[in-house]
Amino acid sequence: MRGWGSNTMDKAKITISQRLLLTFSAVFLVVAAYLFFEVLQYRDDMLREKKIELGQLIDAQSSQIQAVIRSAQGMSNREAKTQAANLVRQVRYDQKQYFFIIDEDLNMVVHPYQPVLEGQSMLEAKDSKKRELFQRMKTEAFKDRVGYLEYEWPKPGSDIPVLKLTAVTKVSGTDWIVGTGVYIDELDAAVNQRFIRAGILLSLIHI
Repeated sequence: MRGWGSNTMDKAKITISQRLLLTFSAVFLVVAAYLFFEVLQYRDDMLREKKIELGQLIDAQSSQIQAVIRSAQGMSNREAKTQAANLVRQVRYDQKQYFFIIDEDLNMVVHPYQPVLEGQSMLEAKDSKKRELFQRMKTEAFKDRVGYLEYEWPKPGSDIPVLKLTAVTKVSGTDWIVGTGVYIDELDAAVNQRFIRAGILLSLIHI
């Protein structure tokens, strides 16, 4: 028969083990919460940086359009704008990202990947939430020097709408609004990789 002292020691061991387990669990949860919010912060930082980048790109493209129109000597305003539009159609960055132009009446002027839209009114075009997409662009462009909005639009070569962040600005001296954007899923792919690395780290801690 085991004595009273032996039972007491067993209970003490159990208590110590439970305390260690609780301490480890608490530390694990704190680390997990920290990594989760760190990844979310990483996504917010990426979006913030991308907005800054898009703003700079749109500013530069607007300035280039104005310069082309101003320097088109001997041309009518219509001819000068045609020349500027042709240049915008050729511009690419990050391999396949592009610029588009609409006018203040919401007609599509330039869309490099969907030229069939050029000359068409986009007044009735709506996003997946049934909001007037191009009216929103006009509103944002006139609200600030550079406006931003999110909506769904197919990637080049696809007809499946994907969430996109776009920057727009009014081109001074014209009736044009120029825009460019980035697909959010491309940013989220980097965020998902961050989540995977965080998960691996947590699994190692758990082991």
